[in-house]
Amino acid sequence: MGCGGFESRRRGTRIVVGALVGALGAGSSGSTSAAAEPATATATAGAKKGKAKAKKGKRRPKPRAPGSAPGAPNAQVRQALRGDAPDHAVAPPRESPELAMMRALDRALFPPPRPSSRPEPWAETVDIDGSTPRAQTSGLPAPATPVAQASPASSSSSPDWLATLARPDFPVRLDAQVVRYLRYYRDDARGRKLIAALARKSGRYIDALRRALAAHGLPRDLCWLAMVESGYDATIHSHAGAAGLWQFMPATGRIYGLTVNRRVDERLDPERSTVAAARHLHDLHQRFGSWALAFGAYNMGYGGMLAAIRRFNTNDFWRLTRIEAGLPYETARYVPKIMALAIAMNNCKAFGCDGMARDPARPFGDEGADALSVAPGVTLDDVADAVDVGRDALTDLNPHLIGSRLPPLETAPPGRKGWTVYVPVGKGAKAKGELPAIQKRRRLGTHRVRLGESTATLAAAYGTSVGVLEAWNDLRRRESARPGRVLFVPRGRKPKSPHEIAATKRPVAVVPRVSFSPPDRRRVFYAPVFGDTVEQVARACGVAVDDVVRWNRTRADARLQEGMHLQLFLPRDAQPADVWLWEEADVTVTPLGSEAFFERVVSSRGRARRKVTVREGDTWRALGRRYGCSVGYLERINRRSRYEALRPGDTIIVYAQKSRLEAIERAEAERKRAPKP
Repeated sequence: MGCGGFESRRRGTRIVVGALVGALGAGSSGSTSAAAEPATATATAGAKKGKAKAKKGKRRPKPRAPGSAPGAPNAQVRQALRGDAPDHAVAPPRESPELAMMRALDRALFPPPRPSSRPEPWAETVDIDGSTPRAQTSGLPAPATPVAQASPASSSSSPDWLATLARPDFPVRLDAQVVRYLRYYRDDARGRKLIAALARKSGRYIDALRRALAAHGLPRDLCWLAMVESGYDATIHSHAGAAGLWQFMPATGRIYGLTVNRRVDERLDPERSTVAAARHLHDLHQRFGSWALAFGAYNMGYGGMLAAIRRFNTNDFWRLTRIEAGLPYETARYVPKIMALAIAMNNCKAFGCDGMARDPARPFGDEGADALSVAPGVTLDDVADAVDVGRDALTDLNPHLIGSRLPPLETAPPGRKGWTVYVPVGKGAKAKGELPAIQKRRRLGTHRVRLGESTATLAAAYGTSVGVLEAWNDLRRRESARPGRVLFVPRGRKPKSPHEIAATKRPVAVVPRVSFSPPDRRRVFYAPVFGDTVEQVARACGVAVDDVVRWNRTRADARLQEGMHLQLFLPRDAQPADVWLWEEADVTVTPLGSEAFFERVVSSRGRARRKVTVREGDTWRALGRRYGCSVGYLERINRRSRYEALRPGDTIIVYAQKSRLEAIERAEAERKRAPKP
């Protein structure tokens, strides 16, 4: 379920090597020398003691059976490896028992059709005289096992009881699918139990939703669409990423004025999400002219519904449900379910839920709570202190506030002057006297991130630390902020330019040698942030992608990584406004493969680079022991296999500790000075 009108339903951090090894790694088991020695009384006692400790400790997991599925992956490490940085909070999916029951009901009432020799359900004939088409079959799959058994006194087999039911205030059709739901709700014990549970939960928002829908000129019984979507649980999240009372996807919510980011998710605000849903349903009904098609488009997306109407040349929702591949299975069940639920809830006595005690009403906007307009940068703890309530009570009233601090207003739709925070009734007056001083104390500046800016460069520019910026902006450790994002920064400070930062710490750029040096261009350098692409950088700087690839010996189809540097040759008067660039005078340029390059790379590890001539009897292992290098490291340096025999006179490059090299060179000099026998 969920609102998929504008977004398909699917869903930069640096990798900390230690965390990855700890999460993914497996320790190597070594042999013990104690097993080869004679056992002693002390050893036996120690072994027994060790076994006793092992029994008290954590139980070892059972080995996985051959051919079984792999275990659950570590989601945090996978996200760090991929470098994902969603622009909104992603909560784990959660489903209410009532929604699970409704999904199971769909599978029971409408099982997959069985193969038969009958005509296809969607086959039909049209009279030549233009009369109404005649369907050869109802198109409904025959249930494998009836899930509803009517009592002898029941009149469910007769259509008379349907005529006595009050209808909702939007048009409904007593299609066979709707009737099948109604009979289950009325005649089956499980159906009556489900209807009773939904009627009980409807007390949370039913009155507020009816008033809000009527205020927008919509049928009041559209409130049952929210029941089918969320079970009237305003904090629920689906597997597809939809959330809230009306199950909006992030993109659709933003289109209808909801703020969805790391700190505020107004899909979880019952009042604001209801206003957005009313606007969306009004637009869908305006487009399709039928509530059945509007409901279906709410579920599958209006683009998918338009495509189905054009493909099969019919705007009859019920006919589309009977055509092979006409509508998704979920959508074909979704509309009859809403209509059947609306009929049942308008006839509580007929469905046995008229005496059900309803849940108390939940706060809806300023109904049941006081609404405050709070400035950005203020934390919920500050508001809780101002109104003298617990943080948990404030969180219950504000499920849409999911961050530790209210975000900048630049992330909200235009026209906002503050963020809405709900407090218990009667506490609003106290907060208005306390909040101004708190807001003045918590005031922060804002900065819109440019291409190439990271938390490290911003911390250096504003004279603060990376940890402070991450805490102020709810960023994960080493997470990169994408261009266009607005971050909190110290207030009243003018950011330093790249030239001013380079005066204290010059970046080192390792670039390939190029012979391109036209007089009308200047060389600048760009330090990528995770997620950047060559095409993105080239477009922002006004140069061709092929030129960037040629200047840097890189590939256009691979992502750029942090720590790289791109050299760009721009026109001398070009000044890209939204890109962080280093001028050539502010960078230490090191050509790849030069002596300066090897000196910097090798010396940073406390080693020195030497070319060694192979002598008689030298092997890879012998050279590794002599110079303190592993055989694998020697392979990597020399790009030669360890299984390739060395011959006297070959030149081998080694990276060795300077002290070891000095000792070897002294010993070699003494050997040469020694008199020959």
